[in-house]
Parts: sequence; structure tokens; C-alpha cells
Amino acid sequence: MEIPIDLCQRMESLVHKTVQEYGLANIKDPEIVATRLGIRSGRGYLQKVNGFFHHDSNVIVINDNIDYAQRKRFTFFHEICHSLLRKDDDFLSVLNDLYEDDEQFREAEERLCDVGASEFIAPKGMVGQLIRDKGFSINLLFELERLFGTSKQMAMWRLAECAAHPCILAICKPEYHLFPVIKIGVNEIKVINSWNSDSTRYKLRKTTPIPIGHPIWDTYSSNNEVFTFPNSFIQYYTGKQMGAAVEVIWINGWAYTVFNLHQK
Repeated sequence: MEIPIDLCQRMESLVHKTVQEYGLANIKDPEIVATRLGIRSGRGYLQKVNGFFHHDSNVIVINDNIDYAQRKRFTFFHEICHSLLRKDDDFLSVLNDLYEDDEQFREAEERLCDVGASEFIAPKGMVGQLIRDKGFSINLLFELERLFGTSKQMAMWRLAECAAHPCILAICKPEYHLFPVIKIGVNEIKVINSWNSDSTRYKLRKTTPIPIGHPIWDTYSSNNEVFTFPNSFIQYYTGKQMGAAVEVIWINGWAYTVFNLHQK
């Protein structure tokens, strides 16, 4: 589901207002943020969800089964955003008017809380300034991890959101020949997630295969080394290709890739 940009901006503004009103600018720990906002929190073993916010009791519960600290932190801020959204009657009214179907409303709320969590953790203004200071590059992946404590996936999403030029960021993963269950060799490399900058029209679909001979294939045997290919291409699921400067780094078997699209 695509969420209208004005709703995303409204969610970001709600986070900014909350940070300013409660003096949260330099607080990175979501538990402290929740306490400042009067929200109680706890942990438990949950099935199928990473966390939930109970509106009537004003309590957040985070799943103790979450393995990664970055995911747990993102989930906590996500649930805080549920609290903020549920207390904003005007915002809720707008959402109810737009999404009359209950399932669509829930999905929209979840997406908006992701937007809000990202703004808590790595504010767009700060990420945009980092891009202006250092230049847009896959190397900023590590800067966002270091400065904001993001996961690599969130860092890729945030860089795409803040990019001022047409680009697509993607994470690609190899699929192996199995004989019968032992990895013998790479069968395909496919996109498992991708994010567009605001000025990029076409999306790179999940499961899109990377064609043989592409730099992502050529660098497959590397690890933690950035490669740059100024005159390469991106290939969409339909087989359509567009010129692009490609940056790629393989980390723990996944290819983190930037496609900077060539301007016509």
C-alpha cells in the first residue's frame, strides 16, 4: 500500500512536535521516551508480532523473542507512534475518512508508525545534512549505523527517502542449487527489498532476478568491499533496462546496492 506523502509528512510533524514538547531531542533510548510520554512498557513472549500498544491501558509490550537490538528499538518507537497517533483525533479522523475498510486502515496505521519510528531514530533533516556534507554514497550505510544505531535495512530505506536525485537502493540475496540440501553453487541472485527516492518513477520489484554479467554477480565473491561502476545498468522485473551508476558491497552474503539512475 502506498501512503500519500502528505500523511507521511503529517506523521513526521507529529514526531517533531512530540520531541520538542517533551525535550526528547538527544534521547535515543525508547524506554526513556515512553516514560517521558507517560506510557508504561514491558516485555513478554508474543506470537506473530514484535510488539503491541494497548490503547486503553496505555501500555507497550515488546516481544522478548526479537534477536536484534536494532529491531527491538525500532519496534519500541513504532509502538510509541501508535500511542501518538491514537491520541491525535484530527489525524485519526482523516485516516478513517480515507480508509473505510478496517484492514486498509490497519495497514495504513502500521505504515505511518514505521515512518514515525524512522523519524525518531534517524531524523530526515539530519540524514539530509549528512548527505549534503559527505555526498551520496553506499558508504553512508555505515555512517547511519554508527550515528543513529540503525539496522542496515533501515539505513538503506532512510538513504533512499532522503536522496535528492533519482536512485533505487536494493538488497539482493543469492539462491543456491541444492543437492539435495547442501549449497552447491549460486543459481540466481534476486532482489529481496528495494526503496526508491522520491524523484524515481519506476520501482524495483521484489524477486527481480539480477542478470548474469551485472556487477552484482561480478563482485559476488567479495566481502565488505565497496565497488563502483559508473556506466552500468538496472534491470527491472519486466526485463527493461535503464542506465545507472552502480555501487555494491557484499556483507554476510547479501549485496547492498545503490543504482544512481542516469539522467536522459
